[in-house]
Amino acid sequence: MIKKMSHDSQIKEFQKTQRQVKANPESWWRDLNRLMLTYIDPAFFAIRDQRGFRDQLFRVMNELYIVFRFNYGSEIAQQFMELVYRFVVNGMNVVNSMYNTEQFVVEVNLNEWYQTADEIAAYLARLNDAWSSKMWIEYIYLYINYILELTRAALERNFEQSESIYRNIESVTEQMGNYMMAGLPEVPQTRR
Repeated sequence: MIKKMSHDSQIKEFQKTQRQVKANPESWWRDLNRLMLTYIDPAFFAIRDQRGFRDQLFRVMNELYIVFRFNYGSEIAQQFMELVYRFVVNGMNVVNSMYNTEQFVVEVNLNEWYQTADEIAAYLARLNDAWSSKMWIEYIYLYINYILELTRAALERNFEQSESIYRNIESVTEQMGNYMMAGLPEVPQTRR
């Protein structure tokens, strides 16, 4: 027998679910960042655990999918997830080519990374009026530039500089998460 819920109970259940989902954009950006930083780490680069990395990437991408599916539906969630996956792969290609000192390949991969960033910014701006393409480009380009700086510092074994850049990356990903969360629909209020 299915138990019917009162309107207030339904709203409370919805609020609980949405609070769980709305918490994810902040943690999602942070987790995606940590995953990328793990990829840059020189020690990890030498003994890369591809399966572990793929598993972590899948988990982070799944969290992204859940957030977007809940707020925009499965088709939009899938489209955005594919854009972000391409963004991550582009970033990994840039890091790999920097480690392999292939300057021409770095430039090609970097152009693709920025192009994907532009596509993400435009997609989010079309999706939600609260999200400005200009603001997303600013955040994502800043993130890319910090990742490039961090990779250079890791290659030079400049751990002091790496620590400072890492804090900057953490800051920008937190801002990205907050900006994304602020644009998500509000939780309906219960009747009093």
